[in-house]
Amino acid sequence: EETADGIMAICSDGARISAQKVRNACGGFSKADGLLPNVPDLRVYARTVVYFELTEAEAERLSTMPSVIYGPPGVPCIPYILPPVRYPDGTHYIKIGGDPKDVELADLDAIKAWFRTDGDAEAAAFLTEALLALIPSLSHAPRTTGSCVTSFTPHRKPLVQQQTDRIFALTGGCGAGAKCADEIGRLGAELVTEGHIRGGQYSTTFRPDIAGTYELELRVDDDDGLSATCTATVLAIATEGLRVEIFWDSNADMDTHLLNPEATRWFNGDDCYYANCDGGDVLNWGDPDRTDDDPSLDIDDTDGFGPENINIDEPAFGTYRVGVHAFARSGNVTVNVYCGGRAEPDETFGPRALSNNRFWRVADVTLGRACTIESIDTIDSRTDVERRR
Repeated sequence: EETADGIMAICSDGARISAQKVRNACGGFSKADGLLPNVPDLRVYARTVVYFELTEAEAERLSTMPSVIYGPPGVPCIPYILPPVRYPDGTHYIKIGGDPKDVELADLDAIKAWFRTDGDAEAAAFLTEALLALIPSLSHAPRTTGSCVTSFTPHRKPLVQQQTDRIFALTGGCGAGAKCADEIGRLGAELVTEGHIRGGQYSTTFRPDIAGTYELELRVDDDDGLSATCTATVLAIATEGLRVEIFWDSNADMDTHLLNPEATRWFNGDDCYYANCDGGDVLNWGDPDRTDDDPSLDIDDTDGFGPENINIDEPAFGTYRVGVHAFARSGNVTVNVYCGGRAEPDETFGPRALSNNRFWRVADVTLGRACTIESIDTIDSRTDVERRR
């Protein structure tokens, strides 16, 4: 229980233990009523483990064995195998776990009853066969079975949570507790002692050039040559009020152009392109006291494929015109136009073949209460577009 002075833990034998803070790491028992102020939403499943007893000589022979995630073809689950560990009885054991079927334990009574058993005989036989397939020399090793549980959170990630000023919860190994328990414990200790988990420990920066859906994969390799991967889906949204993307299929130098609503011709201050709005140089369009209504070209890609993007955060109302110039060499160009807050383009034009020094008038984009995009799709010489919009 929590008091004004700290925490008082009352044991089943009546003993009392006081502390300033408490970190509760009780696995599946975390869902018991009264243990935590906020009972975590957990699904708890029964698991069986098998311990293979090792002689001192066998323990020494296998001392460099890593932890193993074993997934041979055709098996109903992926067991984990821990290397030799000396247990409190002084004996070394190799432990294997991972049930071929899920049996949910619905409440605290079911969890207690499961822990009073030696696990499931069918699961134990499956695990024994799996380990002996890897280490046949253990076929004569004495073995025992035991019961265990695994706890899953709704988001299938470990729960490291501050519940009150003094009570902290760590639970939800989500089937991977044998691998990550040390790190979850470290994060929990950091939260207890520092009041927060320091940012940047696992972070990276991903800045996509084109809006859309991306699949990211993280691969980790250790010094023993083992590796593991995980994937995440990232949705990149074009948040600007107007965004024009181009990309192409060759090593040509293609240039993005955007005319403001007052423009009468291209290649001047009313036209945002590489010569005047690249690399943070911003033209003063719209309100002279604002910059969020001005265009900016993110990069001038001169050696092929793109992308190039022109963005305006808060464009003034009016009709903007999109163009592409083949500055050098030829290629097939695609243009995406976004009117803000979307992962998918409002319109896509192309791929369109564009030869050296030709200019493609792509579309008009009218911004007001709504966004209207009208295709133009004409190709002319640079000389022609210098004279007219």
